[in-house]
Amino acid sequence: MLKRSIGLMAAALLVGGLAACEKSGTAPEGDAQMLVEVQGDQAGSSASTAPATASRESAGVDGTVKVRARVYARTATGAWVELTQGAVERTVDASGRGGAQLLTTASLQAGGYSRVRVEFEDVRANVTGGLMVGVGSLEGEVKVVMDGSGRTVVEREVSFTTGSEAATRLLIDLNASAWLGRVNATTRTVSEADFRSAVGVTVR
Repeated sequence: MLKRSIGLMAAALLVGGLAACEKSGTAPEGDAQMLVEVQGDQAGSSASTAPATASRESAGVDGTVKVRARVYARTATGAWVELTQGAVERTVDASGRGGAQLLTTASLQAGGYSRVRVEFEDVRANVTGGLMVGVGSLEGEVKVVMDGSGRTVVEREVSFTTGSEAATRLLIDLNASAWLGRVNATTRTVSEADFRSAVGVTVR
């Protein structure tokens, strides 16, 4: 009887701990692994979930894009869990030729997830060539304008199931050529709406 009571108390503590983690937005530790990657551009990708309005207006932009972001996934119960432990900063090749970079590795509970949310706290590009604006070219820093909260939120419906057999790979495709092609040459800024509509999220 005593052993049974102890077992029930341990189970209750475990369930309470997991519920607290989901409520606070921190990913509970589990046996499923997720690799979150970010890439400057993935030209010609048919797997991206960016809306159709994000046409690629300027292909082959040279330079880099620096982002600082937090990434979340929504569980089947509707709770959001953070895959990053705080904001993570990475600099990637704007053209995508440099490939994807690892943003974070998360250990989370195996199961179904329905959406992904990326909260960008800073996005800026350093263009070195290939960006045509009007009748001329533009080089130098280009910054994405954030809203009043100081962040830009990109949320995509991406259904996937994690398991213990193999790591799930989540790719954030910045589609840099799409939003850089819409830069305001005078202010050297890109609107939040243009950036948000271009970003794609793919699970592979």
